[in-house]
Amino acid sequence: MSVIATLGTTLASGVIAAAIAITADNWRGDRTRRREGEIALREFQRVLGDMSGYLLMADSVIDETPLEKLDWPDLAQARRAAYPYRNLLHHDDRRLVTRSSVPFDAHGNWHYDSRQPEVNTWAAELDAAIDRAFAPRLGRIWIRLVRRSNGEGR
Repeated sequence: MSVIATLGTTLASGVIAAAIAITADNWRGDRTRRREGEIALREFQRVLGDMSGYLLMADSVIDETPLEKLDWPDLAQARRAAYPYRNLLHHDDRRLVTRSSVPFDAHGNWHYDSRQPEVNTWAAELDAAIDRAFAPRLGRIWIRLVRRSNGEGR
């Protein structure tokens, strides 16, 4: 009888240890994915912001020299890197990563690239979305409560 009890105890402790190991591994994997996702999403947001500034500099609207010349393929590359992590954002904010174009007014009377305000707004909205998604847990709860009290219903 003591052999059966020892065998049962050993088997039960093995199952418990395996469950703990799987849970810890899943937790570490989730934290790593969130960390990598935040880095990719912030990089995409940075490239959006830099692109906005570069569009103004390229049209000589502001008197500055860019540190690097950005082009639309640079923005597309940053978006591709962030795309796998779009699900880390709130459901309504995912469009900021899934959208794949910028409106362009070819007939406008702008003295600068008409895409610049759109890119600038996109960068600001994505920055706020990232802050909401990666705020500390209590901060996310607080943001939801404030939104509900403001009638946003998210």
